[in-house]
Amino acid sequence: MLIGSTGMMFEHINPSVQKDILEAFVKSDLADLAGSVLFALNANAIENTPDSDTNYNLMKTIQTTFHTIGTTHTPAILEECSRDYAPDWIKVQHQFVVRGMCMDLYTDRDRNITTTPSAVRKRHYELCNGVWDSVAQALRLKDQIARVRRAWNGCVFLRCQDPIGIDRRGAAYACSECKAVPYCSVRCQAGDWDIRGERDPHRHTCQQLSQVFDPAHASDPLSFAPLLSLLNPQ
Repeated sequence: MLIGSTGMMFEHINPSVQKDILEAFVKSDLADLAGSVLFALNANAIENTPDSDTNYNLMKTIQTTFHTIGTTHTPAILEECSRDYAPDWIKVQHQFVVRGMCMDLYTDRDRNITTTPSAVRKRHYELCNGVWDSVAQALRLKDQIARVRRAWNGCVFLRCQDPIGIDRRGAAYACSECKAVPYCSVRCQAGDWDIRGERDPHRHTCQQLSQVFDPAHASDPLSFAPLLSLLNPQ
């Protein structure tokens, strides 16, 4: 009801105050509310059932609401008001991807069957992902999302089995000592220090990197020289 009413309201408001209202909605986490609604839907709903109809109606309401927001504001205003939301949008999308991959080991033996519980869930979260993508398009978030993804690095642990992460999440952690080397998980960070008998580049450079990033050396312009030599070895 609230999300649907929001879209209708924008159609009848003077453009001079629409930006202020949009900023208020951003601060009040309207996009987060939409994401929460999608997560609350019944992922196991079978087609042509009341739950399936409820899912469809709420997804359509979210799409219509954000489409209205996107068409009643200039691209510049949309980008300005939602410029900090890209990282949160990516986190929500990642949850849709992961949930869509979950399987029921007892009923999903045959992947050709499209009516198994996991197949139904997979299709449901694909639809959620599509709706969430339409939110990003309406809020002009696509360029910001691309910039955030490009800024993320892969895990440096030599034995990491998934260095870029599911859906190219990248590395979310940094070495607790030097704060400069990225890992995809605490597990990889710990493993990078426990391995014996093989060359570990970070083990050799961590102390130097920690000295470079030490606030006590921040005023020393010469500290950038060792940093460059460490990050760009010849």
